[in-house]
Amino acid sequence: MRLLTRLVRPLSRINEQLLRAGRAVGILAIGLMVVVTIVQVIARYGFNSALASPDEARGSACCG
Repeated sequence: MRLLTRLVRPLSRINEQLLRAGRAVGILAIGLMVVVTIVQVIARYGFNSALASPDEARGSACCG
């Protein structure tokens, strides 16, 4: 049992660090999505000029 504990302890530390890094990336990604969405809404309804999103740019370049 001690051998198993010795083997698992370092893996547990690595897992905790990966969990922290993954959580930070997730928080940053969601924050960025919120900011981009707010900017798009303000641009579209506040300034009556939508931002060019990749889907719209691809559609106009392909079929336009």
